[in-house]
Order: sequence, then C-alpha cells, then structure tokens
Amino acid sequence: MLLDNVKMFVRYVSGLRGFLRSPLTHDECYQRITQRLRSREASFLSVLKLGIYANPNSPYRKLLHHFGIEFEDVAKLIHQEGLRRALETLSKAGVYVTLDEFKGRKPIERSGLRINVRAKDFDNPLLTKHYEARTGGSRGVGTRILVDFEMLTHEAAYDSLFLSAFDITDRP
Repeated sequence: MLLDNVKMFVRYVSGLRGFLRSPLTHDECYQRITQRLRSREASFLSVLKLGIYANPNSPYRKLLHHFGIEFEDVAKLIHQEGLRRALETLSKAGVYVTLDEFKGRKPIERSGLRINVRAKDFDNPLLTKHYEARTGGSRGVGTRILVDFEMLTHEAAYDSLFLSAFDITDRP
C-alpha cells in the first residue's frame, strides 16, 4: 500500500508539470472534441479489447462471457449498427450495470449469473492513476475516483467549449 502511494505521488508530480505547461486554446479544444467524436467507435473498441476483454477480473468481461458475446461480435455489431445501437442491443441482452452495482452496493445478477463486485472492480486499467479523489456522496459516503491528467484535459476541453458557447468564458 505504501509503495502504491509513493508510485502514485511520483506519477502525480511528473504528470502535473506537463499538465500545467500545456493550457489549451479554444481552437485546440474544438479540434480535440471533434477528433474524439470522429474516432469514438474505434476508441470504444480499443477500450473494450484492452481494458475489458484483456482483463480477466473485469465485471463487464464476465457479463459479456456469460451471454456468449466475444469481442468480434461487438465489433461486428458496432460496424453494422453504429455504437449507440450496438450499446442498446447489448443492454437489452443483459450486458449493463446499474449505479448500485457500479458502486459495489449490490452484486450483478442476470439470468443465472451472480457477480459480487466492489467499486474498484470497475477501475479502468488503461488510465494512468495520477491521484485519487472522493465525491461528496449523496448518502454521506463518497465514491473513490481515479484521476488521470489526460482525462482532466479532455474534460477541460468540453468545459471550455461549453463556456464559450454561452459567452461566459471570462466571467468569474
């Protein structure tokens, strides 16, 4: 545990320096978001392959395997129907996670399957864990969040475009 905290601290210090050195312009924000939207199907498939199917502990992988759904099946579905419809199809088949399951409050139960889960079972293994934070929590118990500087950059780009759309970028 102590070694993990030391490693996270080193990642934080080295990542923070680069994060703060590279503020985004409005045009860069627009380009980032546009590029992400154009490549979202490929990005989804990459996360599915590397973060779920390659992770034997992933609750999503266990769900997919329970229903006999392999990576190639999902890829074919996305190429035929698009990402949104493919996700709807998977959800109707039982491949979904409720908020209580995601937070580890309840086990995942679907037609003959029971997976006991903890919130950390859903951690994205592809993120660089620069630091951990906690939400305030509506039940008085906050949820642990892993924070990655690339994720913060992505969210900042969306926030910048949102503020710009309402012409409130320079307001306090």
